Amino acid sequence: MFEKISHRDSSAWNTMVKLYIQNNLDKDALLLFKQMQLEGGRPNRTNLLGIFNVCAKLKVLSDAKMISTRLDDYEVDLDVEAGNVMVNMFVKCGSLQEAKEVFDKMLNRDAVTWSTLISAYAQEGSGKFALQLFAQMQQQGIKPNNASLANVLNAISNVGPLEEACDYFNSKIVDKGIQQSVQQYGSMVNLLGQKGRLDEAEDFIAKTPYKDDKAMWMALLGACRVHGDVDRGKRAAEKLLQLDPQTSAPYVMLSNIYASSGRWEAKARVRRVMAEKGIKKQPGISAIEVHGKMHEFMVRDRSHPRSKEIYAELERLTAAIKKAGYVPDTSQVLHNVASEKEKEWLLNTHSERLAICYGLITTPPGTPLRIIKNLRVCPDCHVATKFICKVTGRDIIVRDGKRFHHVSKDGTCSCNDYW
Repeated sequence: MFEKISHRDSSAWNTMVKLYIQNNLDKDALLLFKQMQLEGGRPNRTNLLGIFNVCAKLKVLSDAKMISTRLDDYEVDLDVEAGNVMVNMFVKCGSLQEAKEVFDKMLNRDAVTWSTLISAYAQEGSGKFALQLFAQMQQQGIKPNNASLANVLNAISNVGPLEEACDYFNSKIVDKGIQQSVQQYGSMVNLLGQKGRLDEAEDFIAKTPYKDDKAMWMALLGACRVHGDVDRGKRAAEKLLQLDPQTSAPYVMLSNIYASSGRWEAKARVRRVMAEKGIKKQPGISAIEVHGKMHEFMVRDRSHPRSKEIYAELERLTAAIKKAGYVPDTSQVLHNVASEKEKEWLLNTHSERLAICYGLITTPPGTPLRIIKNLRVCPDCHVATKFICKVTGRDIIVRDGKRFHHVSKDGTCSCNDYW
């Protein structure tokens, strides 16, 4: 019916865009919204904020920036609701700079505004600035919400010893009678796991009122993967599978723990159970936006039209970073292969490296690259990215499933090498 309308007014456009958004047809919604702009239609406030959420989900920074410049044209005020949506959008698109610019322009902010930005800087590893924001929030009389208090715990861990975070939890939350939330407990489990204090993390979960919270057990399982604690990892995975038998993450993490410790038969058993139950692993996907278009890559992907050029650049780049001192960490290869050369190839063809190589061949020298990945960046790719920045003279910002990584030209990362 919409296509049959010869002269569409703004009401018709807005109705169709709204339907796409409501039915989670995000790409169609964004495409139609842009077509509406070209043909002179004016979005209403609801659809404009809805499209900002679409940009956040699709992580399309260029569209987010372009549409956000039209607020005045569409007579939409930058109030708390609009500002919160825009700050969240730019955070999800991996641009803290734009998020902070919107934040600074807002005349009024609520706890959600502050918490979103504090969380983003804590995830980036900028703990000191996150704590400064939290202090400003309190000075302006904004009462912290559960999320902001949890984010402060994460920020403290980035700038000081774990004991400071524990003291804060006890003195600022428990002793003052603030109702502890699952987010705050989860932050403490995550922090204990980061520091390798897995005994304490497991005991902490047992003492909380949220013993069956999946996020806390997942944090413990992730820490077991990092620190190679097979037995505790198995217990955490079994608990998660009791809570949600059909989720793939515990199976995948446990199989990775077995693989890292060389227990290939145990890994194979886990994979067989997944196959029998019809549970599939979520594939890792890395995306880079170039000239307004998102390009997605999977591991060992050769489907891109410029695949030959990408792999040629990958070969050249790998040689360059090796010359600069990069040594592949083949212990990160989670497949039972004997050849070191094959292990290196498996690492080199991870999705984030293919996305980086595409960015290098399609953008001018010195241009920062922004990579979005749905899963956690592997330790070897993290090291490789730091060397890539040094040999190419570029900044690379990676927004993975865990946090921000702003890797500078000098080869340092904002996460301080723990994520």
